[in-house]
Amino acid sequence: SIANAVNLVELHLFLCKNHIDDAGVCRLADSLGTRSLTTLTLDLYGNNVGITGAGALGEVLGKLSTLTTLALYLTNNVLGDSGVAKLVTALVGNTALYDLVLDVGGTSMGDTGALSLLQLKDVPRHVVKVQGNPISPGVVSQLTETLRCVEVEVEGSTALPTPALQELWRWSERLQFDLGKH
Repeated sequence: SIANAVNLVELHLFLCKNHIDDAGVCRLADSLGTRSLTTLTLDLYGNNVGITGAGALGEVLGKLSTLTTLALYLTNNVLGDSGVAKLVTALVGNTALYDLVLDVGGTSMGDTGALSLLQLKDVPRHVVKVQGNPISPGVVSQLTETLRCVEVEVEGSTALPTPALQELWRWSERLQFDLGKH
């Protein structure tokens, strides 16, 4: 169990489609909160994570003062605007965070949640994925203009703005991206 790994600094958890709900994510967040992690990959694609789970996860990750690299995949969960906003607000509290991949595609997030993502602009290296959400073109435009790297879906295909693509190539030796359809 994670609780027994007292010297853990790097953790990669792939928990896709495991029917994990808010209560499960809260327990997971509690177990992560006592670690001195520097690197975390947490893939919760296709579970039942909602507002409460997103808030708990964000609160813990926002307080991990040693966490510099985070890849958080919350695709196809039920965060909505409130869940995304809670998560992002907590994450920006982590001033150590340097590399961030945040996938909130297909989370029923609208313009309000998408606008909360703008807070991530001060994370030095970030990739934010918002595909599959009902976001208005004006807000998509704000995201792509403000954030360094935003992945959006346009008419069924994935599009990366040119500056974002250049940014990806610049640090490609440190990150791995799966741009395939799940």
